[in-house]
Amino acid sequence: MKRVKTGITTLGTLLTAACIYSTARNHSVNNFHSLDSYLSSKIHPYLEDEIAKYTPNHSNFKGEEYPNRHEYFQKMILCWQAEGSWSGQVPINVPNRFGKHRKASSYKQIGFSDPICSNLASDRHNSLIVQEDLGVETLCPSIRLKKILFVGPETTFHLHENLLQALELHENRSHTCLGTEFCTFHQICRPPRSPDSSEPFFPPGGFKKYPSNRELAASQSGILKYILSNSLYTGSDMQDARYTDPYAQVEQDTGVRQKERYWLGQASKADVLVLNRGPIPAPAWTYDGTRQGNWSFAQKPGRSRSMRVDRDDREDDNKSRVYGERILDIALRVTVDKFLPEVVKTLEALFKDAQKHNQVVLWHGSWIIEPGCAGKDAPLVNLLDSSLDPWTLFYNAQVHMQNYVLRALLPHFRVMFVPMLVPSRISNDGDLGYSQKSIMGRKDCLRYRFGSILEESTRGALLRGMSFAMQEIPVQR
Repeated sequence: MKRVKTGITTLGTLLTAACIYSTARNHSVNNFHSLDSYLSSKIHPYLEDEIAKYTPNHSNFKGEEYPNRHEYFQKMILCWQAEGSWSGQVPINVPNRFGKHRKASSYKQIGFSDPICSNLASDRHNSLIVQEDLGVETLCPSIRLKKILFVGPETTFHLHENLLQALELHENRSHTCLGTEFCTFHQICRPPRSPDSSEPFFPPGGFKKYPSNRELAASQSGILKYILSNSLYTGSDMQDARYTDPYAQVEQDTGVRQKERYWLGQASKADVLVLNRGPIPAPAWTYDGTRQGNWSFAQKPGRSRSMRVDRDDREDDNKSRVYGERILDIALRVTVDKFLPEVVKTLEALFKDAQKHNQVVLWHGSWIIEPGCAGKDAPLVNLLDSSLDPWTLFYNAQVHMQNYVLRALLPHFRVMFVPMLVPSRISNDGDLGYSQKSIMGRKDCLRYRFGSILEESTRGALLRGMSFAMQEIPVQR
């Protein structure tokens, strides 16, 4: 198939700059352990070649020619996140005991230095210029009468849970979820409960009846639901072994169980679908009890010529960086061999069904593990630094590669990609909100406490993406 140019290079630079913006300004230019240049010079070209194999063949953007309006909106989102109102320093919020916050400072850059962004911004009215303090109360008018389904791993559940907590503050009623595997549904965006109302804050226990469309219209509310699916597996029905047999859920490549629940049936009925598939977990055998783990298979050649990356085997000098490059090679291998083809399979299943039901589909990006959470010495290093522990580096490298792939691939399947650009450096000494929850002796560095700086950053990106998508790609009921 002819290679398709999708504006990856210029916008790739934008997104990369946005992702490392906060980190770079706090690092010396003499940080020899950084692997950023290795990514751009050795790995990005391979990713572009692989993306082209799965990209529909059509002309590139020229002037006002946009063969796919999702691509247009995707480029605007990337532009605004890189240089517009979504970029720069995150406002420092000081939580009070009620969970509400006061803004201490904020930053907004007006105008675009990149010509593609400038042309797109002046091409037509840009509805991304919305209130800086976008919250659930602003989004609720767009959510009414709609069924919203979140599908993905536990990080997607955290986003759904944080959205519920924000709705709880707005509505003054409980929106507690029973957990990743037991989420039923949440009726959201009802008029706020008055303090003197006879309605209890906590709903009565027992069976909850799913509201009819008439009941949703009467209360001007919507439905929010989450389904756990680590790999977005698209089995034909709920009796598939990957949904019912725990042993069938253990992946042979990694020895790690990937929990899956049947979701395609409910996805076909959703008006708004929010998806994610996170990085492939590190193989179980890498956890051998040592600090560096067992990554001996990193020295094995890739399974195809396209994934073999030429390296300087500098065994004497800068061994740490060489080892880091090997970890990046594994991340590239699993991204190209496993993540990309399986994501395309998921998209093809969705695209087939989307012909019957017009819906808004978003894919929220994964976010990196903050070095400040990964280890006591990590605050001084880059997000992709060879001195990080190999599991953190393996995870962060996949996040970077997946974002690079998804922003170019998804619009061709009428899916909008919303990156979760989490800043890794805040000018103030604020509480970033790392979870204190421990998983097998390791801190949970992907879950941020509600109301913290990093949680508000991810929730804000999601709300803006949902708001923009529902404005520009309206659901036809």
